[in-house]
Amino acid sequence: ATLLSISFPPSSTTGYCCGYSGKIYSITSSGVSSMSSGVTSNLKSITFPGSQGWLCGESVILHYNGSWLGDQSYPTETYNAIYMVNNTTGWAVGDNGVIIKTSDGTNWNYQSNPDTKRSTLNNVYFLSSNEGWAVGDNGVILHTINGGTTWAVEGSGLTTNMLTSVQFISSTNGYVLGNYGTLLKFGLLTGVEELPAQSTGFTLEQNYPNPFTKTTTSTWQQPEKAHVVLKVCDFKGSELKTLVDGEQERGEHTVKFDAAGLPSGIYVYDFQTNGYVESKKMLILK
Repeated sequence: ATLLSISFPPSSTTGYCCGYSGKIYSITSSGVSSMSSGVTSNLKSITFPGSQGWLCGESVILHYNGSWLGDQSYPTETYNAIYMVNNTTGWAVGDNGVIIKTSDGTNWNYQSNPDTKRSTLNNVYFLSSNEGWAVGDNGVILHTINGGTTWAVEGSGLTTNMLTSVQFISSTNGYVLGNYGTLLKFGLLTGVEELPAQSTGFTLEQNYPNPFTKTTTSTWQQPEKAHVVLKVCDFKGSELKTLVDGEQERGEHTVKFDAAGLPSGIYVYDFQTNGYVESKKMLILK
């Protein structure tokens, strides 16, 4: 049988794979054993965040908890990829740009896709319960920072090739694969990365509101008079607008950012002063 996906639970010596005609196998150091799926659909993707697992393919989502169960409640769609971050939270994507999410490991609900072409989605990957990516036909790359409540199209125009796989090792370092040797690498420029806060007394707050449609406010605290630079960049690191560039007195400061003219998407605001650098993400929705 043709096999399409493999997953090993963390800290486990047993893995699982799936493929055409409902085939599922367990893999150990002593060999490969067939498992009963109860279906004949082509199974395309499998994920094990722990001792429990999930898989999808065509119009099927199955759950493993000692045996493979059809105990999932989900919309009737064609599914190509599934990813669970734990035993309750996960996403599946598929044809016509469908995205669904579960928050209890059983019941799945639609999420909104901003891609107007409704391109088929072929793979999905999440770093955490908040931040994830999905890729598909026509070079589409989707990104969310709020668990899929809102998705944004990223990298528009980079390629029109079918994208088949995505994986990130951090929110600023990831890779996408596709047809015809397509290999895309994502990385933010130094100074635009979301760096951990340093204990200097300077603090940058998350902008509010976030997400926002037109305007948002950024706030920071500084323990002393200092030269401050606060700028907005796109998610590739290109500077779009400087909000502050000058001496600022000790205390709390706020500045408003007007996103007029900018499309929906994820942006970064970058704060620098006295050797202290911090960045945060914000989401524009229009």
